[in-house]
Amino acid sequence: MLIRLRVILVLLLLPAFSFAQSTQSEPITEEEIRQQIELELSAYDSMDTEAVASNGYGLDPGFGFRTQQERTSESELPHDALLAFISGFFDRFEYYNATIVEIYTRSFGDTGIGWGVHLEEFQMKGQPPESVRVRFSYTFRRDEAGKLVSVLGHRDAQIYDDSGVYIPESYQ
Repeated sequence: MLIRLRVILVLLLLPAFSFAQSTQSEPITEEEIRQQIELELSAYDSMDTEAVASNGYGLDPGFGFRTQQERTSESELPHDALLAFISGFFDRFEYYNATIVEIYTRSFGDTGIGWGVHLEEFQMKGQPPESVRVRFSYTFRRDEAGKLVSVLGHRDAQIYDDSGVYIPESYQ
């Protein structure tokens, strides 16, 4: 009787356990990767300090094109300090726009990667307008809550011709 009760209990609890397990290890889809990158660029394009801070957009460890040094994760700052950091970044601009030019994605179960090119058109205060083609790549994983987060990001910008070929400094 006790064994039968244990078997029934296990059979009743197994679906709930399986559901909890499946939500934690749900594979990352290529569409999720694309949406995450689009959301990040949209937050920067609208200069939405809160969205950038709340989602950690562009704050992942890696390399950015505005500095040579490795970025550490600013997302570990206290929220108020993080908002001040992001506001300070946006305050340097008269305007800032970011548009995806091309984007590619791949999913490998619990890891996703996205890479491509986006165009930044901006004007820093007191400077002439600029336009920069930025190559980017991200590696995504799910956090404990199942949210897609970038664990490594890379952005760089170089001078390219109209067909996307790098122009060496000696030809500029």
